[in-house]
Amino acid sequence: MKKQLFDLTIEEFTRVLLDYPEKIELQFNGYDENGKTEEPDTLIGTYEELNNFAKSYNPNHVCRILIQSTLSHHFDYEIQLNRLDIYNYLEHITSNFHDERIQIVLSEMDYFYTMVYLEDIEKEVWEKYQKNGWEIPIITYTSKITGQEEAYPDFIAMIGKIFPYRETMYHIAISMLKRKVSGDYQRLAYIINDY
Repeated sequence: MKKQLFDLTIEEFTRVLLDYPEKIELQFNGYDENGKTEEPDTLIGTYEELNNFAKSYNPNHVCRILIQSTLSHHFDYEIQLNRLDIYNYLEHITSNFHDERIQIVLSEMDYFYTMVYLEDIEKEVWEKYQKNGWEIPIITYTSKITGQEEAYPDFIAMIGKIFPYRETMYHIAISMLKRKVSGDYQRLAYIINDY
């Protein structure tokens, strides 16, 4: 389904910025001649992947009709944004950069980025490193609790190697919002984000 820029939810907008379309899961139940339910078939993919799969069927085939009918209720993420588009959307969604609305949008975008996107992308990157036998970069630091040196995979470097420019537009949007926040709200946001 096509949407206009201002109709996007904050999550959809963030997904577009990160070039990270939603995975859709479709489950089809079949029945045998006796009316008993067969093992369901499940398809998982992005809008584009499922749409291409549906197109492999005859236009009147029931699978194509069912898939395309279901996809008509999902956003297709085929939208390209430039910096002016990003600015216009943020201006619209924050009611001309109202401080409280900026904080809400920043919080929503950050939540999606850290709790959904990074978790999924780190898993994907880890699997690619393992599959290709690449050396995993390591970060070491001294623990403030134990005082001992600890080592962790450097996911920032790993993501940068596989998806070098994927997060650029997201960080541009975050910077735009942060520049618009007034002084009082900047201090408040700093305190809140410390916890």
